[in-house]
Amino acid sequence: MHEWTARAFKCSPPFALDPVAKRGREHPIPSRVGGKSPIRSMIYVIKENRTYDQVLGDMPEGNGDLSLCLCDATVTPNHHALAREFVLLDHFYVESEVSADGHEWSMGGYATDFVGKSWPLSYGHNSKGKFPYPSEGNLPVAFPANGSLWDRARQAGVSYGNYGEFCVLGPIKDGPAVTRIPSLEGHFDPWFRPWNMDYLNVKCAAHFSEELKRFEKAMDFA
Repeated sequence: MHEWTARAFKCSPPFALDPVAKRGREHPIPSRVGGKSPIRSMIYVIKENRTYDQVLGDMPEGNGDLSLCLCDATVTPNHHALAREFVLLDHFYVESEVSADGHEWSMGGYATDFVGKSWPLSYGHNSKGKFPYPSEGNLPVAFPANGSLWDRARQAGVSYGNYGEFCVLGPIKDGPAVTRIPSLEGHFDPWFRPWNMDYLNVKCAAHFSEELKRFEKAMDFA
């Protein structure tokens, strides 16, 4: 343990070792707790069911395996452009195995013991729906004890909006989506289509782009 801790510090940038180290005025992490950051808003985009190597294994900037790359830059140019413009996380490891626990990790940094033990039942030999899908707000027992991103944002007094995550199609066909998460009520776009294999992703992207333009105009980001 001591050896790993020493290695982690050795690999950390100087400001991680010295919390008051001098940083540029535009550095995203303030020098002191409570200090101001130039970051005014953040967009968190989730894409599931692909490993790092399957999509970004062809990027020479990262530690990937080209032989495992299925969707290289010719197939996923936008993913590669985002990785180069913002950040490439080639050593970002999590414990998720499928969508059920992956969404829990992505939203709460944790998948409960209940989710870990029950998702195999809902995935396998469940043609009659005997076992419910345990994740994404379906069952309160699956909620992480410390809350999800939206819970922490609300606690911190930070505004937030959600597009599709932990939402489901409503009872009316082509009508608004709904959510089972209390802290998402009033903070999600009911006209953004959640998981729906009959609805094209490009339509979801177009809808979000229009929302983003309105947001930027309202916040004077343009």
